[in-house]
Amino acid sequence: LSRERYTTFVVDGSDTPTTSTMIYTATGAFTLNLATLAGALSNGQSSVFTAYFAANANYTLTITNAGTIKYIGNASDVAITSAGLLLNILMLKDDNGNLTSIVQASKLL
Repeated sequence: LSRERYTTFVVDGSDTPTTSTMIYTATGAFTLNLATLAGALSNGQSSVFTAYFAANANYTLTITNAGTIKYIGNASDVAITSAGLLLNILMLKDDNGNLTSIVQASKLL
């Protein structure tokens, strides 16, 4: 039986992640800058980024440097709530270098 395991870092505040999984503690409006992960993709490659957000209140989440962003559900679903948020982003770079990110956010109860 095979399984994948990842090192997951815990960060307080806005971030430019360098790994595929992160845990964040949000204490205000949060900016997620995907420039480093996007820059690591060559044409014709894809990657998945997953993050868990913990918070004690509701905050806005802004995603930058992710190319064309498409949402599963509504863009308004991508907000950090006091119960937490699970965020998955599929980043795809086509043969011409165009980056598309498909964002799926699940508010935790």
